[in-house]
Amino acid sequence: MQRKLIHQFIRITMLAALLVMPCADADARTPAPQIATVDMASLVAMHPAMAAYDPNMQSFKVTRPRQQFIQDKSRLAADKAKKIEELRARMRQLESQITAERQRQIRDEAQQKIDFDKSMAKLATEAVRLHLQVFRNKEAEARQRNVARLRSLKLQIDQIDRQIENENAEMLADRFTTPAETRQRFLQILNEIRQYAQVSAASRNITIVLDSGGSSFPQMQQQTGQSSLPGDIDYAEVFEKPLLSPITLSSDEASVQGYYNLRRDKAIVWHNNRSSILAPFRNELANTAVVVGGIDLTIEVLNAILKNYRVDQTVQSILNSVIQGGR
Repeated sequence: MQRKLIHQFIRITMLAALLVMPCADADARTPAPQIATVDMASLVAMHPAMAAYDPNMQSFKVTRPRQQFIQDKSRLAADKAKKIEELRARMRQLESQITAERQRQIRDEAQQKIDFDKSMAKLATEAVRLHLQVFRNKEAEARQRNVARLRSLKLQIDQIDRQIENENAEMLADRFTTPAETRQRFLQILNEIRQYAQVSAASRNITIVLDSGGSSFPQMQQQTGQSSLPGDIDYAEVFEKPLLSPITLSSDEASVQGYYNLRRDKAIVWHNNRSSILAPFRNELANTAVVVGGIDLTIEVLNAILKNYRVDQTVQSILNSVIQGGR
C-alpha cells in the first residue's frame, strides 16, 4: 500500500513538472524591452527654433509690434512697480521686526541679570555655583533662540530682495525675450523633442528612450568653465537662403560647394559650443541617465523635426553630418 502511494506521488510530481516547464520556457522566450538613446543636448542645440537664440544675451530674438510693445511695456512696468512696492513694504515690516527683536533681547537679558543677582544674595556658596551654571545654560538657550529668530527674519528679507532683483530684471524688451519667455520657449523645444522621440520609438516598438548625453553635459560645462563664445557664432546663418542666383547655383559647382562648406562650418561652431550655449538650461538637460549601447534615434528625431519645419534637404545634410562628426 505504501509503495502504491509513493508511485502515485511520483506520477503527480512529474505531471506538475511537465505543466510548469512550458511556462518557464515562455518566460525565457519573452524578449527584454529594447532601450533607445538620444543625445538631448545635440537635439536641443540643433533644433531650428534655436536659430533665434542669442547665447550672449541668453535669450531668443523677437520682433514685437512697436505700438503693442509700448502698451505692453507700460502695463508691465506699472504691474511691476506695484509688486515691487508691496515687496519693499514687507521688507520694511521685517526690518522693524528685527529691530524690535533685538530690543526685546536686550531687555530680557537685563531682566534676567537683575533676577539672577537678587536670587544669588540668598544662596550659600555651593548653591551659588550651581545656580550660576543654570543661569548660564538658560542664557545660552535664550541666545540661540534669538539668533534663530533673527536669522529667519534675515532670510525672509534676502528672499524678498532676490524677488525685487528678479522683478527688475524681468523687463520687456523689444528685441529679446524676457527670462520667463526664454524658459518657456526652451521648455517648448524640449517637449517637442520628446514628442518626436516618442513617435520614432513607437515606430520601432521601443518603449524606453533615455538621454545618452545627460551626464556628459555638466562635465563638458565644467571643463569649458566660463569660456567666451566665438564672436561670429550665429546658428540662424545656417538656415539662410543662398544669395547666389539660380544660374550660378546650376553652373558654378565650386560656389555651391563653398556655400555649403560655409554653412557647415557655422553649424560645426554652434554644435561644438553647445555646452556653453545651453549652460543656462543645464539643470533641465543634466537630469537624465546615460545608457551605453541601445538604438540611437538622435539623427532620426532631428530629421523628423527638420522635416516638420520644412528645412531644406541641404541644411538637413549639414546638421546630420555635424552631429555625426561631433560625437
